[in-house]
Amino acid sequence: VSLWTYTGQCQALRIKEKFVKGAFRQERAWFDIRHGDPQELPTLAANALQRINAAMGRIVAETFANLLSSVGWLVISLALNPSLALFMICMLPIVLISVLVISCFTRKQSTQALQQFASAGAFATEAVAGIKTVASLSAEKWAVDKYQTYAREAQKHSVQAAFLAKASAGVMGFLFYVTYTLAFIFGSEQAAQTKKVEEDHWNPFHCMFEYCGIQGSNVMVCIYGVILCAQFFTLMSPGIQAINLGRAAATEIFEAISRTPEIDGFTDEGDTLDDYDGSVELKNVLFAYPSRPANVIFNGFNLKIKPGSSVALVGPSGSGKSSITKLLLRLYDPLAGEVLVGGAPLTQLNLKWWRSQIGLVAQEPTLMPGTLWENIACGKSAQDGEATDQEVIAAAKASMADEFIRELPDGYDTFYNGASIQLSGGQIQRIAIARAIIRNPKVLLLDEATSALDAASEKSVQDALAGIRATRKLTTITVAHRLSTIMDSDQIAVIAEGSIQELGNHKELLQEDGIYAQL
Repeated sequence: VSLWTYTGQCQALRIKEKFVKGAFRQERAWFDIRHGDPQELPTLAANALQRINAAMGRIVAETFANLLSSVGWLVISLALNPSLALFMICMLPIVLISVLVISCFTRKQSTQALQQFASAGAFATEAVAGIKTVASLSAEKWAVDKYQTYAREAQKHSVQAAFLAKASAGVMGFLFYVTYTLAFIFGSEQAAQTKKVEEDHWNPFHCMFEYCGIQGSNVMVCIYGVILCAQFFTLMSPGIQAINLGRAAATEIFEAISRTPEIDGFTDEGDTLDDYDGSVELKNVLFAYPSRPANVIFNGFNLKIKPGSSVALVGPSGSGKSSITKLLLRLYDPLAGEVLVGGAPLTQLNLKWWRSQIGLVAQEPTLMPGTLWENIACGKSAQDGEATDQEVIAAAKASMADEFIRELPDGYDTFYNGASIQLSGGQIQRIAIARAIIRNPKVLLLDEATSALDAASEKSVQDALAGIRATRKLTTITVAHRLSTIMDSDQIAVIAEGSIQELGNHKELLQEDGIYAQL
């Protein structure tokens, strides 16, 4: 048992490690299709891994021990009284079929309960993370009611699964007792016939040399042997239930472990460009999100970005501006057409190398739990080694974050706990900009990167970015709604209806008096 417990814990740990690696390895489309809400995945994984762990420990050893004991007593019963043992065994197929049918329904209910628990955990995580919004809307009761809806649905399926499991034990017990009753009747008749044969012979040792029938002792040992066989078989029920729950939970886990993603960020395959100049081109791109294949975002989209240029993407909400950044990061591949990087198809390049050439600042940046120094330093590519204090401070100064960081009690050692309670939205965005700058990218993607900054800070960051572009060749692609952010861009692309409707600089587009002028 100790050995099984030890090996079970080791296997559970290996499965956890492989699942985390497998989940991080998957492309974004897998999360969109398999898990519409990304918050569900951690809860689902935690519950599933707990059930898998329970199905691989000492309970497996106990199940096998009960199985061997059951088989051993069955062999003894067959050896002593084959006819009586076979009569009692005839009831086993009925028992097994009943247990298997009930187990199928139990596994189905357990899977549904697991999914509902995952939805409940995801909603609770989102509600707690956005507690300010919930409180401002006085939506606490709504949040509680919605969580209870998920929890009650999970409870319903869990209760049904537990009921079916106990019903299985009840059915087994009933059928076994029916078998015992019939066995005692049949065995008593055998023993009575044997006694009559013995009375017909005066020699008490006659039955030692000739077959006289079934002895009463053999009947009792056979019956109780089959009873013990059934009891040990019944003791296997908790183990079988745990294994069934583990199998149901393992479906999602092993699917992530064994699946080879279409866009693999862990592979070393693919080419690298030694003299990449920062040029990017989207050529005849047709794209729709895998979760919404009928909603075409781009149809014949073309955009060519020169090395070291500053290009802005504007347009109505939902026109696909942020989708371009996802295609450039290769979170998704286009359905048709291609993305060219330095003249080479992006699909033929090594993904780790390509992403090390890009710095991204999203509209709602995420900081990792840790110090501010660690959050900025983690932006440096692993291929370039660890970041130094000088590099971190230089990146913070370039993004106008150094001043407010030094004003904090612990400075760069200030711990950020994963929720925006210590820092304002503008401060978080400036740290994210520093994190993108520290890797010295060839291409900088700014997706509404300065939307949370005031006018003075935005002007300072824009001047800092302009200073960086003046010292080295940096291709900047900016997604923005505020025209003050993009007025100085070399090119402005107005995107609408799945393609570029207007292209030019600020003055040229104003003279056209089109969509840009209306914006």
